[in-house]
Amino acid sequence: MEHAALPRSQRNLLIALMIGMYLCSYFQRVSVPGPIFGILQETFRLSAVQVAGLGTFYLLTYAALQPLSGAWADRFGGAFLIAAGGLVLTLGAFCFAASPTPKLLYLGRILTALGDGVMYLALVKEIDRYFRGDSFAFVLSLACVLSGLGALGATVPFRMTVDAVGWRATFAGVALFTLAVYAAYLAQGRRCGALHPRHHNAAGGHGLIRAFRIAAMRRINYPIMAALSCAFGIAFVIQVVIGVKFLTDRQNLAPAAAAGCILVMLIFSLCWMAAAPAVSRFFGNNRRGFLIAGTAAALTAAVILFAGAFWELPRSVILFALCCAGLQGGNVGVTTAQLRELNPPEIVATVIGLLNTFTYLMISLLAALSGWLLDRFGSGTPLPDGEIRYSSGGYATVFLLFIAVAGAGLFAALKSRETHGRRTTERTF
Repeated sequence: MEHAALPRSQRNLLIALMIGMYLCSYFQRVSVPGPIFGILQETFRLSAVQVAGLGTFYLLTYAALQPLSGAWADRFGGAFLIAAGGLVLTLGAFCFAASPTPKLLYLGRILTALGDGVMYLALVKEIDRYFRGDSFAFVLSLACVLSGLGALGATVPFRMTVDAVGWRATFAGVALFTLAVYAAYLAQGRRCGALHPRHHNAAGGHGLIRAFRIAAMRRINYPIMAALSCAFGIAFVIQVVIGVKFLTDRQNLAPAAAAGCILVMLIFSLCWMAAAPAVSRFFGNNRRGFLIAGTAAALTAAVILFAGAFWELPRSVILFALCCAGLQGGNVGVTTAQLRELNPPEIVATVIGLLNTFTYLMISLLAALSGWLLDRFGSGTPLPDGEIRYSSGGYATVFLLFIAVAGAGLFAALKSRETHGRRTTERTF
C-alpha cells in the first residue's frame, strides 16, 4: 500500500500512534531533573550542576541532532524516522530506569535524547504531507496538545507516583508503556507499508547538504528563531530544571504543591495551544503578533520571579508568572505556521530543525548557567536528607539572566515578518 494513498482511517491511526511516540518522548524530556531534582541529588550525592547536567546533556544531544533529523525527515519521510528513533528511545528509557551509577544515568538520558530528537520533526513532516493551508496549524496544535499529556503526566501524577513507588519503578513503568506504544506503531506501520524510507531528495535533488545550506542562508527566519529560542528556553528551564526547586526553596511550597503550580502552567499552555489557531484565524491569520506577545509574556514572567527570589509572593501571582512563561509554548502551531509560510515545502522540516537547534542550544545554555549560578551565588544550605536549599542571591542572578534573554527575544520578535497565513514562496531550487 502506498503511504500517500492510505485510507483516512489508516492514516489517522498511524498519525495517532506517531503522536503516542512523541508523547512518550516528551515525557522523557521534561520529567528529568525538575520534579525529582532533590531525589536524584540525594540518591547519587550530586551537586546542582551535576543534576542540571542531566537536562543539559539531554538537550545538547537533542539540539545537535535537529539539523540532521530535519533533513532526514525531508528526505526519508517521518514514518520511517519515527520507527528508527522509537527503538533508541525505548532502549534509553529502560537504561535510565535501571541505572546504578551516575554514568549510566547520563547514558540513559543521552539515548532517550537521540530517540526524542527525531520525533517532533518527523511528526511535523507527516502533518505537512497530509494537511495543507489553514488546517496545518490546527492539526499541529492538536497533535502538540495531545502529546502534551506527556508533559502533564510529568508533573503532579509523576511526583505522586514517585512518592508512592520510587523513581526507578516509575521510570520502569514508563519504559514498558513506551515499548507497548512502539510495538503498536510498528505493527500499524507494517500494515500500511509506511515504514520504508521514501528517499525524497531535498533541495531539488541536490541532497541534504544543499537543503541545509539553503535553509541556513534564509535570514528571514532568524528573528523568529531568535524570539522563539529565548522565550521557549526560559519556559522550559523553569518547567524542567529549576521551577519546582525554586518554589520549594524560596516560596516555601511542598514538592507536590510546587509540582502542582508547574501543572497549572502546562495546562494553561496546552489550552492556549488548542485555542491559538482559531484566535489567529479570527484576526486574519496574524502570526507576528503571537510571537511578540509570547516573548513579552516571558519577560513579564522573569521580572515577577526575580521579585519572588526575595519575597514570598501570593500564589496567584506565582501562577500568573508561570502562565506568562508558558504562553509562547502555546503559540507553537501559529509560530510554526509562520515559518512554514516563509519557506518552500522542500525544506520545511530542515528549517524547523534549525529552529529546534537554536532553541535547545539556548535551553542547554540556560540550564547549565542556572545550575552554575545557583552553586556560585546561592549559598546552598545542606538539609538532613542530603538535598541543598539555595538562597535568594542564586535565584536572583538566574532570573536576571532570564530578563536579559527575554528582552533580546522581544527585540527579535519585533523584527519578524508577518505572513497572514499565506505561503510567500513555493520553491527556491
